[in-house]
Amino acid sequence: QLSTAPCSQLSTAPCSQLSTAPCNQLSTAPCSQLSTAPCNQLSTAPCSQLSTAFCSQLSTAPCSQLSTAPCSQLSTAPCSQLSTAPCSQLSTAPCSQLSTAPCSQLSTAPCSQLSTAPCNQLSTAPCSQLSTAPCNQLSTAPCSQLSTAPCSQLSTAPC
Repeated sequence: QLSTAPCSQLSTAPCSQLSTAPCNQLSTAPCSQLSTAPCNQLSTAPCSQLSTAFCSQLSTAPCSQLSTAPCSQLSTAPCSQLSTAPCSQLSTAPCSQLSTAPCSQLSTAPCSQLSTAPCNQLSTAPCSQLSTAPCNQLSTAPCSQLSTAPCSQLSTAPC
């Protein structure tokens, strides 16, 4: 059966690319870390809520103004501005939700690790190539048949 599918496809793309970069880097860091914490927690709460309202509003006005004047001057002058926007918005949503979950969890692990290695390497090679061909074809035929007979017998006698 060596000359018939799926075995005959082992020497052509994408199967022939399994031993070359980026596919052969799947078992080495940083790629091997993608399936372990904290990286595998990116698609679950609270990390998965980073791009959804109301958490996505934390980087936009009025919430983004909390660290700048006049809001940052709450204990000093000009206190007269505390009753006007944007400072007056601190007690209403979405700003009032900064101290409650899931937003309060953004500064703690695993979310705080999103900007550090290995999580920040998800968008750079070789990890960024895992979702594109040929790497994303490893779980589909004919590549997925590499470990089953008759393909698995190619490395043993008499083949």
